[in-house]
Amino acid sequence: MKAQRCHLKECGAVVYLLPLEEGEVAVDPQPLDVVVAEGERYRVVQGYQPHWRTCLDIATRGQRRLLRRV
Repeated sequence: MKAQRCHLKECGAVVYLLPLEEGEVAVDPQPLDVVVAEGERYRVVQGYQPHWRTCLDIATRGQRRLLRRV
């Protein structure tokens, strides 16, 4: 795994780049429990969350907040 900072300077979080068949994906560095289905049964495994789900793009959030006020 290769660690780097998020490309959005407003966020700046450390992320891991994981290789996938389609290319690299940035994930949050803390593994978490995930429930997966295996047929009709489920089990808990550890995995990584894609960073885009938690990215702190502060500039975009601020712009959206301003647009809602207009």
